[in-house]
Amino acid sequence: MKGRINNTLETRRLELRPWTQEDVAGFHRLWGDPAVVWWRSPTGCIDDAAQELVGILTRCDAMPAGHGWWCVRERETDEIVGNVMLQPVVGDAEGVELGYHIVADRWGEGFATEAARALLNYGSLVLGLRRIVALVHVDNAASAVVAERLGFEDDGPITHAELPHRLFVWTVDGRAGVDHWEPPESDWP
Repeated sequence: MKGRINNTLETRRLELRPWTQEDVAGFHRLWGDPAVVWWRSPTGCIDDAAQELVGILTRCDAMPAGHGWWCVRERETDEIVGNVMLQPVVGDAEGVELGYHIVADRWGEGFATEAARALLNYGSLVLGLRRIVALVHVDNAASAVVAERLGFEDDGPITHAELPHRLFVWTVDGRAGVDHWEPPESDWP
């Protein structure tokens, strides 16, 4: 079964919900910032961002059920502060990638870890995923720290999107050999 996600996840400070076309201004703030998308050309104007967002929503429609891109909104301010995703890895039939991006002026506040942890919990507990990867560019030390904080293990170098990355791997089996993994109590709403 394929189709766009329709579920919303909440953490203590954040709401993760599917992107909509009405979110284009927040999407542009994130994907139009060269500090955030330093590996590619940032989205130019708001019209370009709207087109790119439509393309992403269309890609999400073709993903397996429960996979997709979530808009990360700070609950207290109602501000869009980032993006997280669970998406198939191109060229790896079994691979599912966890990705995270936070607007530059909110870096260092723990939003990436909090949002990514919520999605990791969702992927493992709701979707039943037993292996999730994070593809981190070799120059992105902050993202590597987030992956390690979440329990991912560095599996070495890999080329992704024609750029050098590190492959970080998270497995249910890596959680102290238990058959059923539970998130830490600090992750509970």
